[in-house]
Amino acid sequence: MHRHNTVALALGIVIFLTAQFSSISAASAKSKVVVLDVQGKDPAKNRELSAYLVTEVRGHPKYVYVPKPALEMSELMLSLGCADLDTACLASIGAGLKGDYVLYGKVVAGRLKLQLVDVNQKRVSKSQTVSPDKGGVTSAIVGLLGPKAVTPTAPQRISFAVVTDPRGAKVFMNKYFIGNSPTYGSYLRGEYVVRITKDGFQEHIARVRLADKPVRLDIKMKPVVVETPVTKTPTKPKTTASTPVWKTWWFWTIIGAVVVGGAVAGGVLGARAAKKTSIDYGGVRVTIQPNNIGHDYSFR
Repeated sequence: MHRHNTVALALGIVIFLTAQFSSISAASAKSKVVVLDVQGKDPAKNRELSAYLVTEVRGHPKYVYVPKPALEMSELMLSLGCADLDTACLASIGAGLKGDYVLYGKVVAGRLKLQLVDVNQKRVSKSQTVSPDKGGVTSAIVGLLGPKAVTPTAPQRISFAVVTDPRGAKVFMNKYFIGNSPTYGSYLRGEYVVRITKDGFQEHIARVRLADKPVRLDIKMKPVVVETPVTKTPTKPKTTASTPVWKTWWFWTIIGAVVVGGAVAGGVLGARAAKKTSIDYGGVRVTIQPNNIGHDYSFR
């Protein structure tokens, strides 16, 4: 009875290995890693850590994940005639599954010990002892299989446009000329200083942040105001018009005095010749004293 069960189990393994070989042969030339279930006292914890291992190996770009048969470890050992799960037994499991490496883990004294067995050389290639959690598994895979190649992603570029009124203004971004408006392009995320110039118009400077959405600047250019200097017209100094002498009051006063004086003198001389003692000039009587005719005269 036991012999029939063993034969049936061996036949099942052969069928499984054939199917696995067919699928693996189509894979690339990457190294193949057989991931065995983690062994330990806590079955739930074992399943959790085993799932972490499968996820990490599946996501590694340098290796191909090879699952083990859906058998208990004891059954797998029995089918291969392994008395102990040592390096030779692990290499035999890997060879049966056409793998290049076997990844085996066991929780001992609260620590997870992982071994990477080289199938061809039948020896432990590398080993890691880490904390039994997701972080520990991730760290261990890096130590055993190397870091995952990070695929560089192209930096995201954001659309940016500058439109001015009037058109044809020069546009600079961070001191670099990018064209005459209107300009359209895509630029890396970040902050930029945009300067816009055009002859006859005021310079426009703006700080632009390119983040997630396209950005467009619509600028109404302002003409340059030229201030015309005010020229003061020189004013003529005010001149005071001179009054002719003949229009002044004092001129005619002197003339009047001379005329009157002449008339009086003439009258006196005439009276002397006529031997008169008085002369009438309108309402003025002039009395002449013969004794003083050469010296004085008086008016009455």
